[in-house]
Amino acid sequence: MPVESPLKYSRESFDLIRAVHNNNFRFSPESRMVGLNENTDKSNQPVTKQSVLDVFNTQVIERINYLAKYSKQLWKVEVGDYGNGTDPNAHQLLVGHLGYSDTNNEYGVMAVKDYLTLNDFRDQEGEITYDDAANTFRGSISDLSRLGRVRIVVKKGNTPYSDNTYYAILNTRDENLIDYNTIRNSIVSSGNFNSICKSWANKIIDRANNVNVIYYEYKLPDPPPPAEGGVKFLKKEAYFESVSLDGDGRWGKNSVSYGAIFGEGDTTAYFEIPKVTRNLKGVRINISTSARLSDSGRYGITVYNRNSGVILGHIHWTHGTGNRTFYFDNPISLSRDRSYDNLILMLNTKVTGDRGDAMGMVATIEELIFDDNIRISHVSSNANASRINPELIGPIFDSTGNFLKITYKYTLRDCYAKPSVIRSTFSRSNQNEHHFIERVEQWRDGARIGISQNPTYTENIISRKMLHSTSRFNGNRHNTLITMRHDVSNLDLKNGDELRFIYGYAYWHPRWIHNTLVPDSNGVNDLQIFERERLKLWIDSVLCKEEPISQ
Repeated sequence: MPVESPLKYSRESFDLIRAVHNNNFRFSPESRMVGLNENTDKSNQPVTKQSVLDVFNTQVIERINYLAKYSKQLWKVEVGDYGNGTDPNAHQLLVGHLGYSDTNNEYGVMAVKDYLTLNDFRDQEGEITYDDAANTFRGSISDLSRLGRVRIVVKKGNTPYSDNTYYAILNTRDENLIDYNTIRNSIVSSGNFNSICKSWANKIIDRANNVNVIYYEYKLPDPPPPAEGGVKFLKKEAYFESVSLDGDGRWGKNSVSYGAIFGEGDTTAYFEIPKVTRNLKGVRINISTSARLSDSGRYGITVYNRNSGVILGHIHWTHGTGNRTFYFDNPISLSRDRSYDNLILMLNTKVTGDRGDAMGMVATIEELIFDDNIRISHVSSNANASRINPELIGPIFDSTGNFLKITYKYTLRDCYAKPSVIRSTFSRSNQNEHHFIERVEQWRDGARIGISQNPTYTENIISRKMLHSTSRFNGNRHNTLITMRHDVSNLDLKNGDELRFIYGYAYWHPRWIHNTLVPDSNGVNDLQIFERERLKLWIDSVLCKEEPISQ
């Protein structure tokens, strides 16, 4: 709802309006920031209706209007980037407690009551007494007693995300807040009416602080059901071996299908789970398979934070199809500084069996299982994966052997979480003739101190045939890009360490000589083909442990 710029505002009300409307709100040139008058000086003036009104208006009404406060026209629930902090439908319970401000007042949406005028004064005949004041101001003080406090607590599960208390205009009032009998039948004097009015204002504020208080708790909602946008299929990848990645029209849905995952095929389907505010306890997935290797699949789950790349949960390989429910061992960690997290769920599938056989598969995420038992992550949200590609040094070629050796170097800097899995892809590597073996080395102070787990490139691989037999891309790749997963979870990495991505490359195009398969080419020719085909390394992602990097 648009808010008109008030003519008078306090520093606190200025900050509140900006907090609700951000920097889009512009105060008019006529608007001015004001302070409170300690006393309204009428000492050298006769006591008149107008002088009494002036004191009451400045020492009671203006003091209350001066306070920054919520109203039906101005409020906000601190939900961070969740996006519904000013949605009255989402926060009906809060809005139902709030009353309207008097926007005709100079204080605009901060005004509980407009100033009184001479027409509002009610007096008996004779001198102006406190009976006259009581009759005049009783209704106004009743209106002003709508001042209260609201405490607004926003939670992710049972964990508070924000906890703020504000003055507010509420619907409740107190008709008997002031005991006018204490001042009955006395003549109003300009000397003490200031203090009496300030005591009335203090009673209104004291009631707001201690009596007229409401508590509003809002739990950030779960994503919608998977079939209604709570799960969105992003992509699928083949790691090693043989997988058909043909498109199936399920992008953005809660399902993925594979026409063929050949024997020893290893693949992952990626799903986004947006706006997670509670613990993702588990998922229910319907898995159906077909073809000769239909019973040969193993399935696992990995969940990580899309923004930070931190792995939050992992379920190891298990067999079984149909309606399956996977539960994580520990509660999912969510960000300290965000109201929600976007998670990525990886459905990992591996098929055992003969490479000439395959398994078809359709997997549908049917249900997300949440509870309130979240943890708050103590690992910074910045894993700096995006910095690697522009800072890579390489390629550095060694073509003196039977195949091409390629090295890329990267120095870890300003990384906060300990890397666990690094994914790399060679662009334009679709042709089945491209073959790679790999490892990642950890270097510190000029010495190699570690190697990634289960590398395919070891020191004893020196021949072209050995490279081909060791490569995990020598099956029915269906002309898919080569993506590799480097498991560096065993390395105690520190900022300042150098990572070396080492690849052995051969363009495997053998020929038959005297009924013998003879590998064609060598490292020099491989280099020529590598450069001709313009193959380029790209670090797709760095998935990190939920563990700070060593210092």
